[in-house]
Amino acid sequence: MLGQIDATQVEIDKRAAGFQLAVAQEKASNTINYRFAQKAAEVAKAEYDVNVTLNRQSPRTVPDVEINRLNLVWQKAVLQIEQSQEDQKIFGLEAKVRQAELEAAEAQVARRQIRSPWPASW
Repeated sequence: MLGQIDATQVEIDKRAAGFQLAVAQEKASNTINYRFAQKAAEVAKAEYDVNVTLNRQSPRTVPDVEINRLNLVWQKAVLQIEQSQEDQKIFGLEAKVRQAELEAAEAQVARRQIRSPWPASW
C-alpha cells in the first residue's frame, strides 16, 4: 500500500455496521417469542376445552359469552404463533440488509487505500 486517505469516519461506519449486523443476527436467531406463543396457545386451548367439556356435561354451566371469549383467546394465541414466525422471517431479512451494509462499509474503507499495481518486492 502506497498511502491512505483519512478513513476515520468510514472505519466508524464500518464498526457501526458490524454491530448492527450482530444485533440483527441475534434477533433472527431468537426463538423465545415463538416458543412462548406456542405455550400460550396450548394453555388457551386447554382452558377452552375444559369449559366446553363442562358445558357438555352440565349445560349452561359456563355462559356462551365466556366460551366465545375463551375461543377468541385461543385463536389470538394461535395467531401470535404465526406472527412470531413472520417476525423471524423479517429479522432474517434485516440481517441480510445489515450484512450488505457492512460489506458496503468495508468497500468504502478499501477505496481510501492507495495501492501500487506492482508487488512490494520489486
